[in-house]
Amino acid sequence: MQKILNNLVILISIIGAISPVNLIAKSTVKDYAQIKSYLKDPKSYIAIVWPITPLEADPQIEAMLYKYGKILHKSSIMLNRTDAYVLLRTAHPHILNTADHVNWYFPADAFSRPARVYIVLFDNLDIAVEAKHKIRRLFNLQYRAIHINDTRSETKALGKFFFKR
Repeated sequence: MQKILNNLVILISIIGAISPVNLIAKSTVKDYAQIKSYLKDPKSYIAIVWPITPLEADPQIEAMLYKYGKILHKSSIMLNRTDAYVLLRTAHPHILNTADHVNWYFPADAFSRPARVYIVLFDNLDIAVEAKHKIRRLFNLQYRAIHINDTRSETKALGKFFFKR
């Protein structure tokens, strides 16, 4: 069933009928209460594997996330340009020119691939940051390979973006 819903999200995002993030939040999260409880844990972080990172890299990324923490949840989410803009403003509020960064993080073909969103438990921020840096070095994509939040408020904001819209 999950695979069918994910394919539906991809199809709808291709024809542009509805924001795919909204569809994900309402249709494919099987156990919203469980995700909500994950996000309340002070050791939970949201890791976003940006669409520019090849899907084939997911096993390596997941191995690295498991090396440093514990993956509690994974979603694949198609984004449109508006979603990408809002997401980058949420994940990187210090960036002044978000429009330029959308073009850098999301080259033309990136909207045809999903972002992969993980809820991960790390023992502390230092371990989360170390995992983020190790994963970035694997793919030579600088910040565009993965984002792992640095604050609880960002966990809440990203959780709201992905799972409560």
